[in-house]
Order: sequence, then structure tokens, then C-alpha cells
Amino acid sequence: MPKEKNNKEKYVTVGLFEKHMRAINNMFVKHESIFDLILAEIRGIREEHQDFKKTLLIQDRGLGLHERKIDDLTGRVEKLEIKTG
Repeated sequence: MPKEKNNKEKYVTVGLFEKHMRAINNMFVKHESIFDLILAEIRGIREEHQDFKKTLLIQDRGLGLHERKIDDLTGRVEKLEIKTG
């Protein structure tokens, strides 16, 4: 035989709500140092990401410069081959 469910409706009273809000607040206060540590880690990761991005941008610009020089030299070599050929 199945158990009968308690069909009484439950209401949230102001006192109960405040009690739970205090409990949540206490939980955050207990873990505040952990949140600070996590935030510091996130900031560190963000700074590392920005540095990495800057490094890649500098290398990409250098690569483009080298590619242009190579293309220029290739063109010059082809012209010399045509003249001597």
C-alpha cells in the first residue's frame, strides 16, 4: 500500500526566509577567502592570456614582414633567372 503524502501546503514566512538568508550569508562569509583566491587566480590567468596575445601579435607582424621580404627576393631571383636564361 503506497504511503499517503502530506498534502499540507507550505508557505514561506518572513522569519523562515530571513533564517535561510542568514544561513546563506554565513556560508559566503566562511568561504570569502576561497572566493578571493579564485578571483586572484582568474585575474592571473587573464593577465597571462593578455601577455600571450600580445606576444602572438608581435610574432604575427614579424612573420608578415619576413614573408614580404621572401616574396620580394623570390621576385628578384625570378627576374634574374629570366635575364640570364
